[in-house]
Amino acid sequence: MEGARMAEEGQNKDLWLQLDEIAGKHEITWHCVRGHSGAEGNERCDMLSLEAAQKIEASHTQQQRDEALNQFLKNRSAVPDQSKPLADDSELL
Repeated sequence: MEGARMAEEGQNKDLWLQLDEIAGKHEITWHCVRGHSGAEGNERCDMLSLEAAQKIEASHTQQQRDEALNQFLKNRSAVPDQSKPLADDSELL
């Protein structure tokens, strides 16, 4: 129920509740990691997200990015397909 607790704090309530619903179907151990504290996995996620954002910014117009964001926001209540795990980081981009 970590997502429910975070939703109570008010930021991104809809996303935390969606995560809580999806996570409830799996056995997960959550670990709180302070951002930008040198934790290897956290730093890797920061690097990957920055690289992906830079690639998208360089290859898409502002209008394309706005349209993609609007489509994402419209569809984000749908549960993602969990049938296939990611093979590597390249599938994230």
